Amino acid sequence: MIRKVNRVGRDTLTVSLPRSWTRCYGLKKGDELSIEQSGASLSITKGVCNNKASLNLDVSSLDRTGLVFTIRNYYREGIDEFKVNFSNSDVCHYRINSALPTFSVISQEVSRLIGLEITDKTESSCVLTVLNEGNNDDFEIFMRKTFHLISYSLEELAKGKEGIEEVRRNHDILTSYVSFCLRLLRKKTLLKENNINYVHTTLTLLESCMDVIQRGARIVENMEHPISEKTSMWMMDLASFFRTITKIFYTREGMENFTRKRINLDKYLSETELDKEEISLRSCLSTTLILSRGIFLG
Repeated sequence: MIRKVNRVGRDTLTVSLPRSWTRCYGLKKGDELSIEQSGASLSITKGVCNNKASLNLDVSSLDRTGLVFTIRNYYREGIDEFKVNFSNSDVCHYRINSALPTFSVISQEVSRLIGLEITDKTESSCVLTVLNEGNNDDFEIFMRKTFHLISYSLEELAKGKEGIEEVRRNHDILTSYVSFCLRLLRKKTLLKENNINYVHTTLTLLESCMDVIQRGARIVENMEHPISEKTSMWMMDLASFFRTITKIFYTREGMENFTRKRINLDKYLSETELDKEEISLRSCLSTTLILSRGIFLG
């Protein structure tokens, strides 16, 4: 939508509001509008803007994973403060078949979410508040680091069991970065409208890739023998492939290498003889090749 700027008096510039919008929200002369500035963009909202979005949650029926994702998703949606109520002191963690203290699970997730703090606590509730918001520069830095963590984690996993702990740390760090960037996309006008969906999709695909790599680390942890040199080299090639994707995303250069490298990685899987454990590992990690197409095609 294009609007011409008009001059009123000597120094005041005005822009007319779309009639369909004013009718939809019943605007009339004398109503107040909130205007927020972010770089070259202006966001106009009916009424006085209240940036502090709050929520009251009851998580008593959730397991550990449901509790973690509930907090994480509302943070990403832009909620600034939420009270978390729970009637059970423990939550079930089904993957490890164990009960964990509810507040410890909440605290661990809060530690992954940049700017979020526990500002109040009782025996059956706590208040989570975002005390620091990021800016455009933070977004760019963390987005680039997210790409880097994928390649770096594959290189660490190629070392075998000695790289598992680093992969786990990287998984938590990438969760922090992706959550932070998705929150900023929701809260601020950082990008042109036609780029927001692409960047949002790219971030979620990178997060899915990191989840796959962490699952690969669990497979390596339970392997009875060290990973073979061939599999290790394949993972290093996979790391190099994701560096190519990073270059394509930021510069649109190297696109001619994407399909060739992806096909070679797939081909090597089918041509190399492996035992059951390494077949399971490579089958798991090859999922990242499918996810990578979404980034490339964007």
